[in-house]
Amino acid sequence: MKISIRIDSAAAQAQLRRWGGEFRDKVKKAVAKAMAKEAVEIKSDVRDQVASQLTVVKKTFLKGFSAYVIDKDPSRMPALYVG
Repeated sequence: MKISIRIDSAAAQAQLRRWGGEFRDKVKKAVAKAMAKEAVEIKSDVRDQVASQLTVVKKTFLKGFSAYVIDKDPSRMPALYVG
């Protein structure tokens, strides 16, 4: 059995760019969604860690810790900010 494959490089590269762009967008949305779901748990863990390691006088100090997803730049992957 003999198999012959011929690829038009310009058309193949264009198709790959289209697939890559669609795939990249789906991955970015999925990553941002997963990070947003985990942000609540991470924020709680950070608050617990700080409360156990420091003498916290005011509980508002612990409530000041936040976590949110940064995903406004379309050329970069999302990031989780904890601060």
